[in-house]
Amino acid sequence: MKQKIKSAGILVIASYGLSQSIRLGGNLIVARLLAPKMFGIMAIVHVLIYGIEMFSDLGLKTYIIRNKDYRNTQILNTVWSMQVVRGWLVSIFMLTCATSLYYWQQNTNNISELYTYPSLPIILAIIGISPLLRGYQTLAPAILSRELQRGKLELSELISQFAGVLTMVIWAWYFPSIWALVSANLVTLSVLLLLNYQLFEFRHSFSWDKVIVKKVFHFGKWIVLASMITFFSKQTDKIFFSVMITPTELGVYSIAFMIASFITLLIETLTIKLWLPVLSNVHNNSVNNNSLNKIFYKIRLRQDAAVGLGMVFIGFYAPLLIDIMYDARYSAAAWMIQIILISTLGLSISSINQALLTALGNTKVQMQVVFVRAISLTILLPTLYAEYKIQGAIYAVAFTSYVGIPVQYKAMHKFKIFNFIKEIRIVFIAIIAYSALVLFPHNFIENIYLLLDLFIDILHSLKKWNSY
Repeated sequence: MKQKIKSAGILVIASYGLSQSIRLGGNLIVARLLAPKMFGIMAIVHVLIYGIEMFSDLGLKTYIIRNKDYRNTQILNTVWSMQVVRGWLVSIFMLTCATSLYYWQQNTNNISELYTYPSLPIILAIIGISPLLRGYQTLAPAILSRELQRGKLELSELISQFAGVLTMVIWAWYFPSIWALVSANLVTLSVLLLLNYQLFEFRHSFSWDKVIVKKVFHFGKWIVLASMITFFSKQTDKIFFSVMITPTELGVYSIAFMIASFITLLIETLTIKLWLPVLSNVHNNSVNNNSLNKIFYKIRLRQDAAVGLGMVFIGFYAPLLIDIMYDARYSAAAWMIQIILISTLGLSISSINQALLTALGNTKVQMQVVFVRAISLTILLPTLYAEYKIQGAIYAVAFTSYVGIPVQYKAMHKFKIFNFIKEIRIVFIAIIAYSALVLFPHNFIENIYLLLDLFIDILHSLKKWNSY
């Protein structure tokens, strides 16, 4: 088992590194061919489709990963059928939204440069095909993830991503327009769907077992609510910025967010593809939680140390990286990256904690955590933007990644899997190092006081809201 975990972990990390290299390479080329405004428009397109999909997320693959009888044909057919139905419903809703936006544009004044972009409705309609493509994929990713067999899964994802990026680059090279960015998403999902049926033997037929459907809904009821609130907690910043700043500034922010999210996306990938299956296996095969406790904090020690080191490294070299990789239009992305990176440790801790609680069968906490984050961000974004403009708003995004962690600690304590010293042993050192080397390298003490003032402003805002 230990060797299997190690092999799967190496494979996931290696695949992720290649994936991000492909993504970054394509982004660097296209960023020179297209205006930053195009990235800003696509950022809000992805927000809209991400939101609609999150609002219908039942945690179908998570249900398979956690299920002891995960290879049962009737279960797989029913869950796949639910996935297909969901894909159709989401695509139809996207088409409805695109049509509504078109008529709204014909009868409104120029409230926002971004939302009145003439091609936005047709972009939404075309991108709306993507949920349908996802819906018809087999459940091979969930089944093989449960068994820690990641080889073909990673290969199919890399090939499909490369096909999408290659299409985007060629399109942008010969016909520089926003459609180059649109093409990448659809080509990636189309190739992934094709490989899904070529590389794996799993086939499903339509089935609707009411007992299984009821169990899936019971399992996923908190996931649905959590997913809805997760959308607000993760995308409120882009929605807020889409109204308050120009599409060009939003484009620069989306580039900064992409680079700063390198570590966070790796952790989310490891959590879904590795830690959740591992912790679920340990829990299902253990009489008590002692083994789970030991393995969980072993993972946390290594992950916290790696994330802290990566955060400091990327933050320290962010100005140099942006200077080398992008032209002067994207220079502001450097300081944005350094602020966004503050959130990395918080998101990492929250992600692995949630995998633990999901393995234990507690999906309700996920909803509570994202609810706290969403409320905090809703309060802090306008408050800090009014006081410190875009810089303050980005600090709000960074700080809210930590606010839901105490909720998880409370749930972990009930399962007798919580050790305060083990929780903070790496985090405290990493935050001090990041402050000294990245945020305030020259006037460390003076700027720490300024940061404390900002933190006090945040507490006052939260306290004021709580008094209503």
